[in-house]
Amino acid sequence: MASYTVPKETLNYEDFFPGFKALFEAEEYASTLTTDEVEKAKTELNEDPKERVAAVQQLRDWINKQPHFECCTDTLYLLSFLRRCKFSQLECHAMLERNVCTLPSEVPEWSCNTDTLTERFRNILKEGFLIPLPHRDDEGRRVVLMRYGQLRLADPNLYDWREYLRLISVMLTILQREEATQVNGLVFLLDDTGIKVQHLTFVPIQKIRTVSRIFFSNFPGRVKALHLYNAGDLVNAILTLLGPLMPQKIRDRIVIHKNKLEDVYKHIPQRILPLEYLPDDYEGPSAGYVDDIRDFFLRELTRKEVRDRLVFLSTEKMRYMPEKKDNGQQLEQTFRKLNVD
Repeated sequence: MASYTVPKETLNYEDFFPGFKALFEAEEYASTLTTDEVEKAKTELNEDPKERVAAVQQLRDWINKQPHFECCTDTLYLLSFLRRCKFSQLECHAMLERNVCTLPSEVPEWSCNTDTLTERFRNILKEGFLIPLPHRDDEGRRVVLMRYGQLRLADPNLYDWREYLRLISVMLTILQREEATQVNGLVFLLDDTGIKVQHLTFVPIQKIRTVSRIFFSNFPGRVKALHLYNAGDLVNAILTLLGPLMPQKIRDRIVIHKNKLEDVYKHIPQRILPLEYLPDDYEGPSAGYVDDIRDFFLRELTRKEVRDRLVFLSTEKMRYMPEKKDNGQQLEQTFRKLNVD
């Protein structure tokens, strides 16, 4: 890995992560998709750009009529569900209802209490284990670097698995406000350097099972690839455990690279990787230093207005009132099985 003392370029990371601004746009909307992305959305997601806004309004109207739950009706938020469900209103109804009515009760650590200004949340954010990269890959996908070995688990007073889940949830909330990410999808690069048994048992196994089951069937996004770098026997063991919980398409998208970055470069271009993951003699563009990207997210996620918006979306705009549910309503039980694309 490289050991530069001076960055080869200075990036304004704010320009690369429009999801922060989109948090505040509510029902305002102007498409930012490129011509190629519009075509991809048509072909892969059944999206008609002429009917896009009308489809959002149809979904919004349905939400506003539900007596038993409330949720965010921001345009980009609803578009993430429509695109994930390939513009099937029925599937969107079911997925939204599960996100609002089921997820908070089964995994409250994922969707509730998203206060980014707590000391414990800041502590885990400072570790730099979850790093979205600023540049997209050759297919326009958002690449997210995850470094579990960075987590310090000896002191439970710093943070625990609850902050871990909240950080992932908050970060995905930001990234899924990006239209390009909704259409092109996400790629995860898991750097397993330094992983110990303690890291694999950090989150209770039953909670891992619940999160995995819910995530892969309810996350309104497209997970296009999982790349595991420096994966050892411990990681292979956890994959064996969690594999049955993943859809077959997701299992087919797992690529193990062992300890060779050259293998990673075949799938993830060098130009989008941090300097720490590039050869010493590399002279091209990069993502800059990992710590600089971490510091950007630390600064943005702990801005009071961002914190307040995230808390508002996860509390005031995410309510389940079971006493008002029409138990005779059978519509959502008839939706067809969701496809993972």
